[in-house]
Amino acid sequence: MAGGLRKVADIELGAASMSVWTDIKALKKQIRSFRNVGVARANMRALNRAAAKTKTLTGRLLAKEFNIKVGDLSKFISVSPRATLLSNNTAVQGRSAQLGIFRYAKGAKRQTALGVKVNTGKGSILRPHTFLARMPSGHHGIFVRTHKKGLKRVPDISRSTGKPISVQLPIRELTYPSVAHMVTNVNRGAAIFRLFVDEYPKQLHAQLDFEVKKSKSFFN
Repeated sequence: MAGGLRKVADIELGAASMSVWTDIKALKKQIRSFRNVGVARANMRALNRAAAKTKTLTGRLLAKEFNIKVGDLSKFISVSPRATLLSNNTAVQGRSAQLGIFRYAKGAKRQTALGVKVNTGKGSILRPHTFLARMPSGHHGIFVRTHKKGLKRVPDISRSTGKPISVQLPIRELTYPSVAHMVTNVNRGAAIFRLFVDEYPKQLHAQLDFEVKKSKSFFN
């Protein structure tokens, strides 16, 4: 018999008989390769694909909670590090500065006599004492004047005349937390982790099946 084929069994089925031949050496090599590399490859891909799916679902979760477009959030969410054959570490992370509410909140921002109405995830709400403004740089935002809580806003005294003068209190812009803080919030972080835990077994089974089919094709 040509090649490395060896008879491994004789089978009798009624009046018919047949022999089973296989390449034992190649089969051992196939099983050894699958055990040593195939499982690791499947696990690596499963981890990374589960993380990628979790990244997508995280963007949708945050977009819904904060009333921000998914596309605006997705650029701040990434999978890093990614799993490799030598490391099973992977993570979904958010990275950004604080996001201006004026720029990122969906829907209209309407100035009223009492403040700005804006939807940051819980419907349109009036933010007392806030105002819409454009900075000299051209940056638009929703701002509030800052002062220490509980203290009266006492006008300053002119050093030249000794008379009271009106001064502008410093202002600050209303912002969302950074995307890193959105992701690592205790409740949201737990929800995001559950997304990964639900997705990983599905991906692992699919990738193990792929490796098994690939190893079977060795004999086709």
